[in-house]
Amino acid sequence: MQIIEKTLENIFLQTITKIYPNLNSAEKLFIQKTHNQKFGDFQTNFPMSVAKIIQENPRTIGQTIIDNLETNHLIAKCELAGPGFINIFLKNQ
Repeated sequence: MQIIEKTLENIFLQTITKIYPNLNSAEKLFIQKTHNQKFGDFQTNFPMSVAKIIQENPRTIGQTIIDNLETNHLIAKCELAGPGFINIFLKNQ
């Protein structure tokens, strides 16, 4: 795994663990590069992969994660897309 993906994973895991402490999120979180830059630099479908377990709408899960992400040195912004994708835009460094 690349350093950026691992760092993003750690950032998201911190947030997810705070919101859903009883969820074993590490096995469900997968962050990958996007195929189209208009969708950001990276993306995750985590909200869709845990929606049945959490029993919430994937878009609600995604928005909750985005709203609770702490400011960091790597992420410029995140956007919710489609049925529950989180598109991740990196800061220009």
